[in-house]
Amino acid sequence: MKAEIKTEHIIVIVCLMMATIGCSDAKREREISREKKSHEAVNAVRVAALEYDDFAQNLERAENGSADAQIRVGEIYAKGKTVSEDLAKSFFWYKCAAEQGDPNAQWILGYFYNEGKGVAKDEIEAYAYWNLSGATVDGARSMIEEKEKQFTPEIRLRAQERTKKLKMEIEEKIAAKMKRK
Repeated sequence: MKAEIKTEHIIVIVCLMMATIGCSDAKREREISREKKSHEAVNAVRVAALEYDDFAQNLERAENGSADAQIRVGEIYAKGKTVSEDLAKSFFWYKCAAEQGDPNAQWILGYFYNEGKGVAKDEIEAYAYWNLSGATVDGARSMIEEKEKQFTPEIRLRAQERTKKLKMEIEEKIAAKMKRK
């Protein structure tokens, strides 16, 4: 009987030791997990800070008239990665670049107008911006052709007239900017 009790005691002691070791392992795993999460959080903050610095630099350049920076700021607002998504601000910055004659910004503005993103939907204005960018932006040609199929002859004529007028407006803004320099 005493041998059986000793065996039971030994089994209990071994079980307690195993449980203690298991608890230690679990505790160690939790600590490692916390450290990993802490490192990930620190890295995320570093990345966010770098992205915000990039945004701040681009915003300053955009405010000073850089079309490339205006496009970048418009993209940042459209994606909402570094700052809150704001399609109206995105539209504003793309328009600033488009008014400097940037064909990529004009192509994107066509999309904004066509979809009503950040601005009231206006298919004629979309067509006009795509038409301006069509000589250098591949996708614009197909969008123009698609719109022309959808438009009645009268609307197509209005859209073509708007393209001419928009081109003149942009050329006047560019000329005025050159005079100020």
